[in-house]
Amino acid sequence: MATDPVALERLWSKDFVVTNPLNKFATAPQVLAMVKGGTLSFKSYERTIEYIHHYGNIAVVIGAEKVEWAGKMPLAGKLLPLRFTAVWLSTPSGWQEVARHANLAPSP
Repeated sequence: MATDPVALERLWSKDFVVTNPLNKFATAPQVLAMVKGGTLSFKSYERTIEYIHHYGNIAVVIGAEKVEWAGKMPLAGKLLPLRFTAVWLSTPSGWQEVARHANLAPSP
C-alpha cells in the first residue's frame, strides 16, 4: 500500500518471480519498475491466509485477496477478488518471497 520499492526489495529474493493477475510473468526488477512507475498501485488491499506449510526452510502460503487497484493499472478503480500462492525462503537475513502466482477469482 505504501508503494515502497526499498521495502519490497528487502522482502523479495533477487530471484523473485510472479505470474500476476494480468496473466503476465514478471521478475523482481520488472515488478519494481511497475511500482516506481505507478502502474502497480492499490487503493485498498485485504489478504486472508488460508494455508501455510513449512518444508524445511521453505514456506508455501495460499489464500485470497480483495484488491482495489489504483494508479496506471488497467484495472484501476475496480475491487476484485484474487487467489494467490506464495513461496517464501528463510535466509540468514530473514524470510524472503521467491515466487508468487495470483489470478482473478470468479465472484461468488
